[in-house]
Amino acid sequence: MKRNMKATSALLAVVLCGGLVFAGCGSSSSTAAASASAAASSQEADYQKGVEQMSEEKYANAAEYFRSAGDYSDAADQCLEAEYQYVASQRSLTTSRGKQYMQDLLDKNYKDAKDLAAKLGYEASSSSSAN
Repeated sequence: MKRNMKATSALLAVVLCGGLVFAGCGSSSSTAAASASAAASSQEADYQKGVEQMSEEKYANAAEYFRSAGDYSDAADQCLEAEYQYVASQRSLTTSRGKQYMQDLLDKNYKDAKDLAAKLGYEASSSSSAN
């Protein structure tokens, strides 16, 4: 009885290992397609997290999620809006994050970024583009 059990276990191990080997032998195009699909799914998930963070008024988190979403949908526009909302919610720009966001908004001439910068006493860095 023990001998049959050992033989059955050994046969099962061989079958399982063989199945794993063959499962990994897919074509490179199907692997690439799976990778692209996973990346798109990750971008969509980051985008959705960004939307959630915006609704909770967690603008810095939202901006980072939208940035991670890459070229998914309108993530770039949503990222700018999250940065704008973050800066607009500040009384002054004392953090490096706030200053970076303000500079991004000025560089892209976003909404009333110039007026917002003036209101917050922010002076654009010399590396910003002249508009």
